[in-house]
Amino acid sequence: MELGDSIIPTSADEESLDIDVSRRHLASLSGQGQFLIAIGAAEDVLAAFGVRRSSPSGVRVVVTATKTSLRRPDGPESPGPPVVWVRPDLHFDSADIGRVRRQITYYEPKVVVIEGHTASASDDSQWAQAIVDGWQTPGVLALAADPLYDVATAVVPNTAVEPQLPRAARHVNTVVQRVGDSTTVAPGDVLEADTDYLLGVGIGPRRADSLLGGDASFPDEILGRRARRLDVYLEHLNASTLTTQHRHVYLPEDGPAFTCPTSDQLPDTTEWEALDHRLCAETHHELAQFEVPRRSSPGVLRFDVLIYVNVAVVHVQRVELSVVEGPGAIARVTYRLLYSFDDLPDLTDRAASVTEGEDHLTVNGVGYPRSRSGGAGGSFGFRADKAQWHSAAVDVREQLTARHFHREETGWQPLYPDVDVPRKEYGDSLLRVADLGRVLFNQLFNTSESRELAPMLQHEARARGRPAVIQIARTVQRPFVIPWQILYELPLEHPELGVRVCPAVDEYGPGGTGEWPPPASCPHGEDHDRALAERPRRAFLCPYGFWGMAHILEIPEPPPGRRSLDHIVTDSTAQPTMVTGIGADLNDKLLKTHLSRMGSQAPGIASTPDSPLTDATEFLDALTPSTMDVVYLLSHCKRTGPSERTHALVFADQKLTSDDVAVWARDEWPKDHWAGRRPLVLLNACYTAEITASTMAGFVTNFVAAGASGVVGTETLVEQNVASSAMESFLTDFAAGSTAGEAVRLMRWRLLRRGNLLGFSYTPYCAADLRLRPSP
Repeated sequence: MELGDSIIPTSADEESLDIDVSRRHLASLSGQGQFLIAIGAAEDVLAAFGVRRSSPSGVRVVVTATKTSLRRPDGPESPGPPVVWVRPDLHFDSADIGRVRRQITYYEPKVVVIEGHTASASDDSQWAQAIVDGWQTPGVLALAADPLYDVATAVVPNTAVEPQLPRAARHVNTVVQRVGDSTTVAPGDVLEADTDYLLGVGIGPRRADSLLGGDASFPDEILGRRARRLDVYLEHLNASTLTTQHRHVYLPEDGPAFTCPTSDQLPDTTEWEALDHRLCAETHHELAQFEVPRRSSPGVLRFDVLIYVNVAVVHVQRVELSVVEGPGAIARVTYRLLYSFDDLPDLTDRAASVTEGEDHLTVNGVGYPRSRSGGAGGSFGFRADKAQWHSAAVDVREQLTARHFHREETGWQPLYPDVDVPRKEYGDSLLRVADLGRVLFNQLFNTSESRELAPMLQHEARARGRPAVIQIARTVQRPFVIPWQILYELPLEHPELGVRVCPAVDEYGPGGTGEWPPPASCPHGEDHDRALAERPRRAFLCPYGFWGMAHILEIPEPPPGRRSLDHIVTDSTAQPTMVTGIGADLNDKLLKTHLSRMGSQAPGIASTPDSPLTDATEFLDALTPSTMDVVYLLSHCKRTGPSERTHALVFADQKLTSDDVAVWARDEWPKDHWAGRRPLVLLNACYTAEITASTMAGFVTNFVAAGASGVVGTETLVEQNVASSAMESFLTDFAAGSTAGEAVRLMRWRLLRRGNLLGFSYTPYCAADLRLRPSP
């Protein structure tokens, strides 16, 4: 097709007409019901129709990704027909399509210019189809695109075929309205005293009246036949005791979510996605509404909004509403695993979730009884501030170190350099760490609502035949990470009065012969039942009492920007590869043995040709392309900084800090770094994953921000031989197809069989079901 060629579909009476493409015939197009389409360089296309970029003959309406501007012609000459100009940065989605169509309807232009490629050749053709279908007054559609690109077959106006528009991204909308007249409270506005308000939560295109911002109106069509039920909770944080309201929304495959009072009455065992919601459409509403407590005096009402997929939390936001005076109504996201709600992950195997708020915890569990604190379903919240658990969390980490290291003038030295811990020392260490884990459990879960949590998790493992998955949601208000893997859920109060020891302690300890892989629940469940039934209860020791041994923990680092939580590194069929970085001052003999074992035990992952790398700069440079699936770093780690609260990995040329990762992500690596292949980063060094209030932007946060799918790192001191054994175990299972969560759990059990408890030092900050490749 050449410049000026015409594509003449059919006229209104179905006749195909030949039309002269010269400029004098432009005025006759509208009378004949025709569209004319031209392709070529921008200036050439415009010149062919008497339209100049620098001085349009009439009003020029320019639609960009960020705004719509109106430019009138210069000079006193009589204005010509208006032009609507679609700029290249527009996205082909319902919001931008709606904006362009509204301008065309209002100005009735004779010329619409698509200055392509808007995003791709395919998008140009879709734009042409969408514009022609919505353009009532025939005119000229000019595609200023590649001359070789042919859109003739893509643009067929006046047919019955509906254009296939992409889904509009769906986000959380939060709307506050006054009861009675539905006056909307805009961001920054204050509430009136002694006045009733409703806080509405919905999922769909961003609404202009949402406290979270947006410029898209809510579509009229909110009905879908099939929909997935989501739980929405509103926690009122002002009172000393948390109060909770609960609603459901139903999210269809496309379009916004809706409420459905009819479906709310059905049992929880209903197959929600099989329901036909068209049968009860008249009862639907676009927002789930919650009552806002009245306040008669100035102050701020504080709420948390939590949205769950089954029992897994995927979105948390803080809402603060000023009454009479103050900063006004605001909302901010404090935790999210999804950029939008268009592709919800399958989170059905999560048995429970724990959301860490600023001064409270919120627990949701499968089949959990109704909350006594005003909640519903399986969720309950309670106060849990730092003073309750911080000292116990520190004690646990210090005890792990003290049980495996001793301090000399030269620093910490391993008590068991060959990894293996003698049976007696193993038993003593297991009891001591369990004792502290029980203290931490009791200090965190100290309300009556927590009573059924441990039995529920144990029941899930027995009933399903697989470990229960527990999601931990660390919001921005809770930067310190609790060592959840060491929580101990079995009775262990007053061990000085005698301890009942489960046979699993010996069976899975040094020289044990327990079943492998370890079953989902303790094979001596009857011993557990008897111990729990005793009154008074005796202390009971079993490896299955630890959360990190009995269950699979998921502590995902929320991905930034337009990303959602990754569940696979990549869907490529290429063999997985690994970049390896080796720090300075390691034992050469142990290192060679370790690298050899990794090559033989995890043959499914090939090392890159330049691995291993021993300089920090070379290592960071090797991370530039999106060609690796695993980033593995074995190094000593030292505390650094003015207060020794940050960490540095020791390389031959220089130290490597988390700030270096941030700097490379900002200044050196591509802006779309690791976009097509999101590697799992393994930081096999001391303290690399420890997150406290003073190390908020550590290695975990910065590597995930740089594009990683997650990070596995250590919380305490780890000796080189133990570190090597731990990662050999993890990579063996991960390369063979295990999820990251299961591979970490099995690694802890393998170390336990050698009497070593340092498997508790490793924390996976990623999806529990993260895999190298999609499962078969």
